[in-house]
Amino acid sequence: RRRGVGCNQLITVEPPRDPAHGDLAANAALVLTKQAGKKPREIADLLAGELRKNKDVTEVTVAGPCFVNLRLADDFWRARLKDVLLEGVAYGDSKAGAGKKVNVEYVSANPTGPLHVAHARGAVYGDVLASLLEKVGYAVTREYYINDAGAQVDILARSAWLRYREALGEDIGEIPEGLYPGDYLKPVGQALAKKYGDKYRAAPEGEWLAPFRDVAVAAMMADIKTDLDLLGIHQEVFSSERALVEAGAVDRPLKKSDGSYTYFANDIAYHHDKARRGFLDMIDVWGADHGGYIKRMQAAVKAITGEARAELDVKVCQIVRLMRGGELVRMSKRAGVFVTLRELIEDVGKDVVRFLMLTRKNDAPFDFDLVKATEQSRDNPVWYVQYGHARGLRIN
Repeated sequence: RRRGVGCNQLITVEPPRDPAHGDLAANAALVLTKQAGKKPREIADLLAGELRKNKDVTEVTVAGPCFVNLRLADDFWRARLKDVLLEGVAYGDSKAGAGKKVNVEYVSANPTGPLHVAHARGAVYGDVLASLLEKVGYAVTREYYINDAGAQVDILARSAWLRYREALGEDIGEIPEGLYPGDYLKPVGQALAKKYGDKYRAAPEGEWLAPFRDVAVAAMMADIKTDLDLLGIHQEVFSSERALVEAGAVDRPLKKSDGSYTYFANDIAYHHDKARRGFLDMIDVWGADHGGYIKRMQAAVKAITGEARAELDVKVCQIVRLMRGGELVRMSKRAGVFVTLRELIEDVGKDVVRFLMLTRKNDAPFDFDLVKATEQSRDNPVWYVQYGHARGLRIN
């Protein structure tokens, strides 16, 4: 792909949706009509005539709104196989990015519990996107934004305090509504009991909230990093929302009446911090529930960076529904009932998770079926890849 000279549209050469139309389709006739001062059909016919002179092209047609479709010779494809074998993992490398800095922020789940299956999609998508940018010559920084300054981490601390009392031998009964009930906080409670003894058993909240919050967030982030490592994901930078707030980097006009900052204020400060670190190209991978937040965040980035003109590109990952043999697996993080990312990897394997998460466009909903992911049938695309690999080995 390349950008059309003097226009905002991209000239693309890519496989058509329908393979019957050929191996490649180009939209150049549509993009260049204004610059060339010709009708799209005239440009398409000119391009088609030149392409027919190429020995690697066996067929050229002009179709639809003046798309140029072409089919390539078998010898061309065979030569590409040789290129792939000779170049190995370097095949497809380019310097198009010219070393330009790009920040890709992805996952960034609230540190209030383990990662679950829905987080896997944004994690894999963001990681692969970052790898592709590196492949074409960009200097990529992979980043995780720790949301450790909002009300949710105070709830986490209160939940951990209950587990702390439980670790000290108390019967805490049923977890109250509004707190996190998952058993994953029991080890946190045990760690707090070992560290503080019964010092905070009967202490007022003002004394234990901050230290318990710090311990709980650190424990959750340690688990999150472990899970990401199991998925083959390694991020270089972990930025703290709380650190921005405590450094006074958040604008006062975006304070609430109680003196606390809005999420929007903290997010503006975070992206301003990215720009200060030299990232004028930012890519954020968000969940679908943040879709309505995109335009105002992009406008804020433009406003705070002024003449530097930083760009924020937001990629939205739609929901993932976990299925088991066609039946929906009901999950609720607040109720403590969910399938963790670690369990998913243990069930089907890291590579299967990564592969299947990329079989559907990021902005389309996706059903991940635990049964189909491991069965040897035409319903499982992983099986086709494994089958093709096995056949290739037999041929060799």
